[in-house]
Amino acid sequence: MTVTPINLLTVKTNLPSSVWSADKTVSLERLDRWLNAAQAIINENYASNFPTLTPTVLEMTDGRRYIRIDGIVDNGRGQRSVWAFIDKQTGGILKPAGYKAPAKHERGNLFDAYNGVGSLTPYGPAYL
Repeated sequence: MTVTPINLLTVKTNLPSSVWSADKTVSLERLDRWLNAAQAIINENYASNFPTLTPTVLEMTDGRRYIRIDGIVDNGRGQRSVWAFIDKQTGGILKPAGYKAPAKHERGNLFDAYNGVGSLTPYGPAYL
């Protein structure tokens, strides 16, 4: 099964211009690369460990303070769970503490040398 890449450049967001730059295109491209890299990590894990299952598909939901990344499992029931949060003010990648709130400590950042991908596992941001 092929998963279609998510193109955030076509999605309207209310990202603050103070951190994300006046031209949001650069930051949205960074977010788009991060989301596609995270999806690739999930796809590789499923291909090598669970070849008969359909991989979890990531979907972005824009909120007031955080961007919530949901993982959707296509098992006939369409189960949805929170995979990660991204802080819109800092670009920090956070592990979920619940469905609506992230854990306190940042696990990575979209603006670091690895574009935040270095701290990801197939199941979400890495533990501290």
